[in-house]
Amino acid sequence: MSKHGLNSYISNTQALNANTVAKPTDKLHSIFGPQNHLSNNIDTSLFTSVPRVCRERKKNVFDNFTLYWENDTFGGTDSNYTNGIQLSWSTPYFANNQKDGHLPGWSYPIINRLPFVKKQTAQRALSLSLGSMMFTPEDTRTSELIEEDRPYAGYLYFGVGFNSILSNRKDTWQFNVGVVGPASLSQETQDFAHDLVGSPRAQGWDNQLQNEPAIEAVCETKWRVLYSQNHNGFGYDLIPHIGGRIGNVTIY
Repeated sequence: MSKHGLNSYISNTQALNANTVAKPTDKLHSIFGPQNHLSNNIDTSLFTSVPRVCRERKKNVFDNFTLYWENDTFGGTDSNYTNGIQLSWSTPYFANNQKDGHLPGWSYPIINRLPFVKKQTAQRALSLSLGSMMFTPEDTRTSELIEEDRPYAGYLYFGVGFNSILSNRKDTWQFNVGVVGPASLSQETQDFAHDLVGSPRAQGWDNQLQNEPAIEAVCETKWRVLYSQNHNGFGYDLIPHIGGRIGNVTIY
């Protein structure tokens, strides 16, 4: 082979290698996106697929965010469970292969032992959440203690979620640690929000539950049984779910 022919062969080979993209072992069709939440999360991601090459996986490990907000103002009330907000940050879903190292090493022993999530054929993801919940009694105009109604309470928490998806089913375990009481800053947060929109402040926050450490485990399963493709930015899906929670905050 001539020197010119050898150089041409090398150039073509390099171009071919540069344009070769590894195919994912499996494409994950998921409308679930990141994890879970206390309701347990209004997931907004419509489709998540396994990144195509290892370098892309490394770069995109933490680029999925979900923000949900629940507030009783949408129902024209301001009592009981009055506000909830959660920001979640999730990895993409990866095949169950610890050797790939796409998830933190400490997460695999946990995922591989959790009921439902430990399915070997499922895609896995890890999520982190920061959220708060607020509760007030029916009458927020009095500063007196109302013994026969729900007490004022705030809950601030940090959660780690372990998620798996197989076909149209998503399983999630989330473990939360946080604080109930004034340290949750629920009074300050609600006062700021009410001042911002011109609503009267709740007067009984001096009677809220006192500071107490909080810990809980949440398990949830969702099934995506119906989905409509987006048309001009609109679509719909049907996702029934079942779950439970245990800890010193809520049990059901």
